[in-house]
Amino acid sequence: MGFKAPPAGAAPLRCSLLLASMLAAALFVAHHDSLSRFFSSDYHPLPCEARRAGGGWSAAACVDCARYAAPKDVARHRVFFMHLQKCGGTTLNIQLKELAEKLGLTWQRHVRACNASINVGHRITFPLLQECSVDMLQSIAFTVLREPLPRILSNYRYLQDDRRAEIRSLTDHFGAYMARQPKSLLLLLGTSNILTMKRRLLELDVVGITERPAETFAAVYYLLGAAADVPGSIVRRNVQLGPKAPLVGERDVAAQPEPRKAPITAREAALLLAENAHEVELYAFAREVFASQLACMASQPLFSDRLARFRAAYDASSAAIGAHGRGRVGVSG
Repeated sequence: MGFKAPPAGAAPLRCSLLLASMLAAALFVAHHDSLSRFFSSDYHPLPCEARRAGGGWSAAACVDCARYAAPKDVARHRVFFMHLQKCGGTTLNIQLKELAEKLGLTWQRHVRACNASINVGHRITFPLLQECSVDMLQSIAFTVLREPLPRILSNYRYLQDDRRAEIRSLTDHFGAYMARQPKSLLLLLGTSNILTMKRRLLELDVVGITERPAETFAAVYYLLGAAADVPGSIVRRNVQLGPKAPLVGERDVAAQPEPRKAPITAREAALLLAENAHEVELYAFAREVFASQLACMASQPLFSDRLARFRAAYDASSAAIGAHGRGRVGVSG
């Protein structure tokens, strides 16, 4: 069979279509400010997940509402907060420390150990809980996640302020950082298998997300029980604060007072998302899980009370927080 030449003009047409697709992808990354609708073509659903009619997946069937029928007793159940970097966890760490002091419980942060009543920090991971033979059903365990692109870029900019030579060399060039960045979520969950990661998230009592801080706080404080009353103030030091610098855009070093903090390009953002496809998929899953957890708690008066009070505090303080970047927010009652 002889070679059949392509029709005249076919090659330029293919090139045009390819360039159009690449441009569309770049515009998607540059202008799509939320990953809530982003699902990769190779999404890996658990058996309990159901495909939505309009696209995407629902994890509602993966959450057992019986687990949230009543809060646990913080004085009788050890608490584990798995603090993923750049997810606003400092606020929750501080509140848990104040709660421990109020109730006379032991508290430890960033310690690779499970022996305190309340254990928080980056060193609290699934491998550690397995080493400690922690019974998840007899504990209160939770984490907070954030959209992957803002989280990873926030960590990159945070490390840019580190004066250590080895860190500065890593962050001088975004491409080098992207290739060598620590895969924090993999370390926290102790696996690179996406299905195992999802199953481990389902073992947690709460999988909060930073875009819903009041709901995250309310869910945690509901599970901590009646003894864990809403704090008199909330130390706001999290990712929701202050005006946000643009994440993606064109670099203009001449107009940028801090070139090292300049936004990354759309191409770099696309590559970053591709490098962290597991985190993009897991975040989409976590959003569904958290929505289902909240639905399970919605009928509980104690949860409703905490949610109303946290929402009031966050809503009343949004203008002041936006102007000053951080502060203490009062909670009535």
